[in-house]
Amino acid sequence: LLKENLLKVNEFCSSVHTEEEYRKAMNNLFRPLFLDGITMLELAGEITLADGFKDLQGAYMMFLRGDKEGKLADHLSLDKLHDLVGQYIQLIAKVLEVKK
Repeated sequence: LLKENLLKVNEFCSSVHTEEEYRKAMNNLFRPLFLDGITMLELAGEITLADGFKDLQGAYMMFLRGDKEGKLADHLSLDKLHDLVGQYIQLIAKVLEVKK
């Protein structure tokens, strides 16, 4: 699901949207990464990874509080997001492997 979400975020960030579309995307696309994901990582003691997501969360919120001109991809590092999601997926895989 994280990979699917990341693909949708990439697509969303690559074009300009209306205020309503940004509002809907906040819960549908970004909440799993920038709210729920951060909380889960902190609970797992993965503070450095959580902090990486917090940095992107800050850039995202700054964009939403601003004039929202241009594409979100111009304000949010998708490369960093890909890296962080990759680390998150690896962490989940490790946890699942340990539970086997």
